[in-house]
Amino acid sequence: MANKNKNKKTKLLGSFLKGTVKYFVLTILFAGVTALADMIQPQIIRATVDNVIEGKPSEFPEWVNEMIGRFGGFGYLKEHIWIPALAVVIVAAVQIFSQYSNRVYNTKASETLVKNMRDRVFTHIEHLPFSWFMQNKTGDIIQRCTSDIETTKNFLSEQLTSIFRIILMLVLSISFMISMNPTLTLIALIPMPFIVAFSFLFHRKMHKAFRECDENEGKLSAMAQENLTGVRVVRAFGQECNEIDKFKKQNRFYTELWVKMSKLMGRFWTLSDVISGIQVMIVVVAGAVLCVKRGMSNGEYIAFISYNAILAGPFRQLGRMISDFSRATVSIDRIFYIMDSPVEEDAPDAIEAPMDGDIKFENVSFGYENSPELLHNISFEMKAGSTLGILGGTGSGKSTMMLLLDKLYDLPQEDGRITIGGTDLRKIKTEYLRKNIGIVLQEPFLFSRTVFENIGIADDSLTLDDVRAAARAAAL
Repeated sequence: MANKNKNKKTKLLGSFLKGTVKYFVLTILFAGVTALADMIQPQIIRATVDNVIEGKPSEFPEWVNEMIGRFGGFGYLKEHIWIPALAVVIVAAVQIFSQYSNRVYNTKASETLVKNMRDRVFTHIEHLPFSWFMQNKTGDIIQRCTSDIETTKNFLSEQLTSIFRIILMLVLSISFMISMNPTLTLIALIPMPFIVAFSFLFHRKMHKAFRECDENEGKLSAMAQENLTGVRVVRAFGQECNEIDKFKKQNRFYTELWVKMSKLMGRFWTLSDVISGIQVMIVVVAGAVLCVKRGMSNGEYIAFISYNAILAGPFRQLGRMISDFSRATVSIDRIFYIMDSPVEEDAPDAIEAPMDGDIKFENVSFGYENSPELLHNISFEMKAGSTLGILGGTGSGKSTMMLLLDKLYDLPQEDGRITIGGTDLRKIKTEYLRKNIGIVLQEPFLFSRTVFENIGIADDSLTLDDVRAAARAAAL
């Protein structure tokens, strides 16, 4: 089951990435160019110090020596020291251009990605059954559609694309370091497995902590949304102080969770920095000893320290990546919960039946989830063109019958049936059915639009005269 869900999540992320792949590929390409420029700079400095200034024999590959020979050789470069300086400037310019291009395409990719995610998630939510919204708080749904999507986007755009650059930097750095001094390279690599193991150890703790924070942020959002929506009820019953106390209590608990999370991350980053700092210190001291004993040239030492700094960066970034991954996996799970929820579906043989026939309830029984039965063997017939009034106490099921008639709740097969003109409701297309049934809800809701748009919400073809006629008929 876990593997099945993992495959579903992978496919879901793949569908979100449609239209963004070309931008991410260009992002990775320019990240590679930037990494390559990072690798070239220390070699130029090494050659300048060892071969140009000190006049030592070159240990570079033959093709590099041939290329330098075309510029007049090391002797000529010593007399024209501005040429190596210009080379540094050119490489730096290439690096700046590639970094700029990397950010531009990464922004295009990430913004396209987040648009795809919002569109897909919102479209899916619009087709979920009414019962799903009764089981999930609005504030929590909103958070999944905003904060969780943003967290997922940040991870995919900032961290996932960095993996390729990190791998390239590690491979090139270690290769250059080995070529200069294998012993010192081994010393530099000794702490790295500890940093990796340490990062993965913290990942499990951070994943659990991030989930708690995310879920409680959803509760806080739901509490705020309910109070803003029901402000008239709160004011009418003088519950302001009570609601403020509830909000403060939840907010305090949520804040405490983030304080705990910050302490956990603080310990993680501090220990990671300490290990990285010790590694740098060991390499600097060991390299200095080798230079004094003539086991390493000055240029090699300068280049090696530069590569070691580059090497330490990806390992430290690995910690940040694992931290962000912990948070992103929680957000992906929360988005997946929405996308994995089944949408409303019509029966394969559903039709657009005539809607001017008799309405008939036949032995209808119904109860909400985890609640006792509300309707029991209800049967009646409403002739076409007639009016029927249903009386009953609060909670007796009057509104429930209307919700069942509009298929906002599905009537189980064994609990009777509702027909219109002799056609079972289950055999009628849901969208067609709802377009032909008008409901005046107990609690009216106005969208943040004009009066015209609110009245004509179900039909875009209505004219101003049509809307005015409807308003007069409703005594508005």
